[in-house]
Amino acid sequence: MRKYTYAANGYNKTASIIIEEGKWWYFALNTIVESICACIPHILFPKIKLELKDQDSIDFNNGNKYTTYQEWYGSSDNWFCLKVHNNVLNYCSKNIDTLMIKVEYNELKKFLEKYDKSYWERLSKDELDFLNQKED
Repeated sequence: MRKYTYAANGYNKTASIIIEEGKWWYFALNTIVESICACIPHILFPKIKLELKDQDSIDFNNGNKYTTYQEWYGSSDNWFCLKVHNNVLNYCSKNIDTLMIKVEYNELKKFLEKYDKSYWERLSKDELDFLNQKED
């Protein structure tokens, strides 16, 4: 299966066309898990003590060996994203070939604006919001 997408940065005026190729079920698996991820309720984990085992985690936690489940994982949707979705995404990404082609921003905009005008309107609005923020 081959999937085509595009990305554009209205502030830097950069754009790319992204081509992904792999077995259809890699795309399907990732889409299914993404959909499940969006449905997981946001339930905060309790503030139960958690002992960190590996040194990287302890270092990340400012040298503290102990934390709480809520501080470390946050909530049920965060945990699902961290433990399930990220692993599925990494597995699928390793098995999908990706080619990114840089293209001229204005050319891509001119070509795709007729198909997805709302994307380019949002991009322009975001660019103006960002520029206005910088002036403040």
